[in-house]
Amino acid sequence: MSNAIAMTAMMADVPRIEPEAFAAPVTERPAAAQSGDGPEGSTTEGVVPGEVTIRIGYRWVRPEAKIRAISGSRDRQAWFPGPAASLRPMSTTGNDDAALRPDWFDGHLDLAWIGLAQRDLDQPAPPRSAVSWPDLAEAGITMAFGTIFTEMNGDTADPASYPAGDVTAAGLAGRAQLQWYLEQDRRGRINLTRRLEELEADRRPSIILLMECADPIADASEAAWWVEQGVRMVGLSWGRGSRFAGGNAAPGGLTSDGRSLVAALEDLGVAHDCSHLSRASFDELLASTTGPICASHSNAGALVGSNPRHLEDPQYAAIAARDGIVGLNLYGRFLRSDGEATIEDCLDHVEHAAGIVGRHRVGLGSDADGGFPASELPRGLQRLTELPMLARGLADRGWSNQDITGFQHENWKRWLQTVPSLTPCH
Repeated sequence: MSNAIAMTAMMADVPRIEPEAFAAPVTERPAAAQSGDGPEGSTTEGVVPGEVTIRIGYRWVRPEAKIRAISGSRDRQAWFPGPAASLRPMSTTGNDDAALRPDWFDGHLDLAWIGLAQRDLDQPAPPRSAVSWPDLAEAGITMAFGTIFTEMNGDTADPASYPAGDVTAAGLAGRAQLQWYLEQDRRGRINLTRRLEELEADRRPSIILLMECADPIADASEAAWWVEQGVRMVGLSWGRGSRFAGGNAAPGGLTSDGRSLVAALEDLGVAHDCSHLSRASFDELLASTTGPICASHSNAGALVGSNPRHLEDPQYAAIAARDGIVGLNLYGRFLRSDGEATIEDCLDHVEHAAGIVGRHRVGLGSDADGGFPASELPRGLQRLTELPMLARGLADRGWSNQDITGFQHENWKRWLQTVPSLTPCH
């Protein structure tokens, strides 16, 4: 990471890299796939042995053979090295098959931090981890907010860390992560999404940039540059606070610079993320804005104890009043205050939130690999390919197909339509 920061320091500006047409090499399907004996019971149903296909990560795609994806927004035929059941399309009656639909929108993934601080995301996640490009493809996470995450006074070896008050260091840390996303887009790993019409434009995962802690922004006048690069949502603070706002572990409201930045973000049509804000910052932010808000990865304080990191019921109500959305955080300690978290704990948090904001305003904000190992994800959800079990649990609790599809991705997609900076007319 030190090399990445040094490289970034040499650049006066980070150039915007326009998305390129994605073309994967054409190659023969491996023998295991040809025979239908892919790893872990994978399937090649409907594919002729020996035919030419396109490899995308772990996917072997034959465009003319199609499986209808989620809401019918796009068609795809894919070979996943996972359970064959995960490929079954959604039933149009009942909700028995709701848990088997593979498409997900994840409201919070620290992709650049993982890629710079930990490992090459081209390689499958090692046992103690959950996130990689192959794992996201296998899990059907086709859309996500990818963070530019920085933290004040963190470990000096951490690429996200910067000394308190060091505007230059914070800016360099943030720009290094921005450059990582631009490079992933250039290499065809992601579709860096700046406009709604680009969402799900091709088979690459659509990534929208979320700045988690605003300290990389030097001041309000620099906000427009970050928006030009692709940032579409900003959380003013991480836990330890920022120059702009108090955090969940650093009491205090918006600073003078924070109020100026919020006004600039409003003018630019940027959404606001309330996760990690102190109570005072949350209240001031909502009082001083009219733009779209969400809590990308926050759970219910009523179930795990009062703590500014979690949402209190009046905060849920305030988000609902603004037609916002909340994302379920899969970190076990944010799901259960004692013992190992389970899928049932996840469902309890989803239903608690939905009971206040409505089922159409809840989604996933996993934060997987966000500074904790996969072993601290809930039992039964320690691989992202197990997400269908979460949908299955909602079905068992009486959620309709429409409700479940909403939780999986439609609720996030609907909310994105309220973000002005994602619309062509802005």
